[in-house]
Amino acid sequence: MRMNTPESPIHNPQFSIIKWISSTIFHYQFSIINYKMSNFLNSQLSIINSQLLIVLLISLLIAAPKAFANAPTSKPMLRLNTNMHSAIVRRISSDAAGRVILTCSDDKTARLWNADDGRLIKTFRVPVGKGHEGKLFACALSSDGRTAAVGGWTRGSDQNSGNHNIYLFNTATGEMIQRIAGMENVINDLEFYSNTIFAAALGRDQGIRIFKRSGPEFTLYKQDTDYGSDSYNLAFDNKGRLASVCFDGYIRLYDTAFNRIKKVKTSGGKQPYSIAFSLDNEKLAVGYNDSGTVEVFSAKNLELLYRPDNKDADTWDKRLFSLTFGQGRYLYGGGSYKKIIDGVWWNCIRRWSKDGKGAFIDFKAAGNLVIDIKPLADKSILVAGTQPDMGRYKPAGEKIFYNRGEVSNFRNRDRFEYFTISHDAGEISFKPLVGKALTFSIKTRELKPSDQRFEHYRDQYKTITITDWKDSYSPKINGKKTNFLDQYEMSRSVDIGDDNTILVGASFFVYALDAAGNQKWRAQVPGEAWNVNIAGNGKTAVAAHDGGQIRWYRMSDGAVLLSLFVHTDGKRWILSTPDGYYDASPGADTLMGWHINNGKDNAPGFYPVSKFASKFYRPDVVENIITYNDLDKALAHADKNRKNKPVNLDIRQMLPPVVSIMSPQNNHEISSNTVQVRYRVQTPSGEAVTHVKVLIDGRPTGQRDIQRKKTKGTAEITITIPSKDCTLSIIAENRFCASDPATVKLRWKGQDEFVIKPKLYVLAMGTSQYDDKDLCLGYPSKDARDIAAVFKNQKGGIYRDVVSKVFSNPTRDDVMDGLDWIEKETTDLDVAAVFLAGHGLNDRNGNYYYLPANANLDRLKRTGVSYSAIKDTIKGLPGKVLFFIDTCHSGNVMGTKASGAKQRGTPADINQIANDLSTAENGIVVFTSSSGKQYSLENDAWQNGAFTKALVEGLSGKADYHKDKKISISELTLYVAERVKELTGGRQTPTTSKPDTISDFPIAVRDN
Repeated sequence: MRMNTPESPIHNPQFSIIKWISSTIFHYQFSIINYKMSNFLNSQLSIINSQLLIVLLISLLIAAPKAFANAPTSKPMLRLNTNMHSAIVRRISSDAAGRVILTCSDDKTARLWNADDGRLIKTFRVPVGKGHEGKLFACALSSDGRTAAVGGWTRGSDQNSGNHNIYLFNTATGEMIQRIAGMENVINDLEFYSNTIFAAALGRDQGIRIFKRSGPEFTLYKQDTDYGSDSYNLAFDNKGRLASVCFDGYIRLYDTAFNRIKKVKTSGGKQPYSIAFSLDNEKLAVGYNDSGTVEVFSAKNLELLYRPDNKDADTWDKRLFSLTFGQGRYLYGGGSYKKIIDGVWWNCIRRWSKDGKGAFIDFKAAGNLVIDIKPLADKSILVAGTQPDMGRYKPAGEKIFYNRGEVSNFRNRDRFEYFTISHDAGEISFKPLVGKALTFSIKTRELKPSDQRFEHYRDQYKTITITDWKDSYSPKINGKKTNFLDQYEMSRSVDIGDDNTILVGASFFVYALDAAGNQKWRAQVPGEAWNVNIAGNGKTAVAAHDGGQIRWYRMSDGAVLLSLFVHTDGKRWILSTPDGYYDASPGADTLMGWHINNGKDNAPGFYPVSKFASKFYRPDVVENIITYNDLDKALAHADKNRKNKPVNLDIRQMLPPVVSIMSPQNNHEISSNTVQVRYRVQTPSGEAVTHVKVLIDGRPTGQRDIQRKKTKGTAEITITIPSKDCTLSIIAENRFCASDPATVKLRWKGQDEFVIKPKLYVLAMGTSQYDDKDLCLGYPSKDARDIAAVFKNQKGGIYRDVVSKVFSNPTRDDVMDGLDWIEKETTDLDVAAVFLAGHGLNDRNGNYYYLPANANLDRLKRTGVSYSAIKDTIKGLPGKVLFFIDTCHSGNVMGTKASGAKQRGTPADINQIANDLSTAENGIVVFTSSSGKQYSLENDAWQNGAFTKALVEGLSGKADYHKDKKISISELTLYVAERVKELTGGRQTPTTSKPDTISDFPIAVRDN
């Protein structure tokens, strides 16, 4: 967890970005350049060593220009969807009891988290548009945690360029319950006092607003517009008094009726940024943007009382400007102050005793700038940062939880060395700032750790020499300054093609130039283009951007062909076209989705791309984009080879239902085994709801498939729950897809009951000997026997009994009999494990078939076992279900016979199977032997396939990483991944996919 290393040429402790912005604001205040300049500032400040606070100060540049005040589009927009925020976390808040946490971010979302473990509960979305529209700079939770207020650059549909909105959400249902319009500038801070009053701090000179609940809604109660600049923070004491700071240099104090009673000019700095009341209401702490000074004032008359010790934290690049008081008379400060701890750079929190008058300690808290700190009643604190990251810490610095962003950073010093592409741009290599060097192949859709290198960039070729291009406003071509960059834009990367075309990656655009520096085209970018590289064939270029995207651009006109997002775990990836056609690794088809605005007074909808797999899951399209250099041609080629016509509907006609649980609330305490659930189902597409499923801990109850005739409204149902803590989820389906689960956690407070150990039912099938001798393999039948045997040894451990049925070289009838058997035997108290080994392939329409011993490749429908038969069986099993699939063995399966018969299939698409079965509505934990188009390997030395050998070892005890004699899903996943990599030299990559509704659980025990 390293801090970003400094890269910027403007790294200078004496350089004031604030002054520089102020000197230019007059000239660009009403120009579109405001948007570009603020983009530039954000990009610069994220890489300079001083980590200047100006990363927050977009509002200094506006009134927002009307060019960006168009009504929110109803057109679906593709957006990233990681679990953690993908951009700066601006603010953090909690309810009074410290049960839930709210954060907001430049990624245009606010998120609700469980305060105990940092688990994501819900995401709130506001109307968004291009550029900054929808970025959230402020958020707050009411005391009871039932209302969330968010705001920022939030004009929504209002055509008045100065009219920003505050949005209020019901945290239980996620519904937008009110929009408060009329904020003349961006909202920089929001703070609640109890459940009935909250305050907002605005940008520029617009001051503060106080809102008070009147009936079901909040209305403007009071305001103070006598402010000379931006206000970034305000605070309530526990009696209801209010204090604020402003970049005009003043602290302002208000009584409980919100009359201003004092206004004092600060002496520690000219731009006070943060303010906090002590818990006894006697003191106010103030931190500064332009100074390393920390000051504590009297909360009665604003007289300066003292300055806490800021030793080693008093310089421009090491300052403590975010402050809060906490329980135990502690004062906490954070900001750009950093230290090397255990060999790693960390931004630290300083904790002073005696409300800042006493001694201090420092502890690590964030990977980058600390933007906000808030106290909790149990003496812990919450921290939000620009990494992006967030965490909760005890007073001495012990971590309770820490959530780090899941977006790769391509700003590392050695980025040019590692970013290379193959001659046709079909393979790339790259290295994120944190993590190993990776390669990715479009043809095989394989992501793997590798030091393989292809073709590097070049800044000198034949008669062309490019100089002064690294982090520069005016790169030179053959010694002559260029002027193609937009104002305030920097060049970050260059390359020269064989035809002398120059490619420049910059802050706002990727540029193609001729040898004289004349622009051929430019393409707008999603973030700084840290690397660019032109393919050797001259048809395509690839660029790595801020925000973790790698894009393929067509060299003839700059059109975007493909975008690749690689998760920071180095395993999950999603490859997509601008129109939404995609392929994804197991577990990655939720990393991107469609955002659809829903008017100005309703929360937008967001739908993972997996919901529309029938239309957009097209690996056959994305793998040929680079070959044809054109989406339409690649799509036509893929459709021609398909017998079935693809779905041709607008996304908005295919939208899934949306479910909200009205009661019980999250973390509701129960003492009865029955609970009354009230829920609502909405249908944005107008499609009728066909089924409603109820899940307990991610698996269906006996009350699944509730028929509904209405497309809208509320319903109640009585659910039987176990005598333990559990999660209750409801999913609604229409003919196209299923909703995301609405989930609440229920806490058991009744009497503990005797828990009966579950039975384990094992169905293991492996085919080695085929009637078609070209298909014969060595070890799948033995793999099935070995898996059954290792599970049999678990009897008496976590299972009261283990019942298995093994089929070696099964016929089609045997496979169907086995599926019938496990369907009849398994109850909701049991665990089912299904193991499938041998050959599998997809027919020309993309339909998967498992090949039993009597399979005939020319009569697949009659002799193969269809995916639908397997899926329908295992998804309907009432207990927990584990599915192990090892059907990607090499051989003549997808080739041709010696007689020259036409190709009869393609390699099995295991990624699709894993993603489909592990959705919340199917609820299956899926282990695959390989990923992408990899083959599963077997070896005489192992007497098994690599996958089975690793599974047997892991289940026998080697996967017990925690040394607690239990082997969980996550432990087995880790062991199998590492062991298969070792056995196959990295040629095979097993995966595990699990629905979010299913928590990690033990599946085996170690007996020694």
